Amino acid sequence: MTPDTFWHWLGGRRFALTVGSGIVHTILRWFDKIDTPTFRDLIIATVGAYIAANTAQKWKEASARSN
Repeated sequence: MTPDTFWHWLGGRRFALTVGSGIVHTILRWFDKIDTPTFRDLIIATVGAYIAANTAQKWKEASARSN
């Protein structure tokens, strides 16, 4: 399995990073290393960054197709 095939199978590098971050945040919360509002803010920031990057990529691809 090539690295490109692996990342495609996994859902992409950006998706894997987002899920990994969520897992780390959950573990930190589980062991009470971060409080609940911080956990919430980290999850919101992580998902927001994923959505923003995905939207930017879609706009870039759409503009490349129209040229």
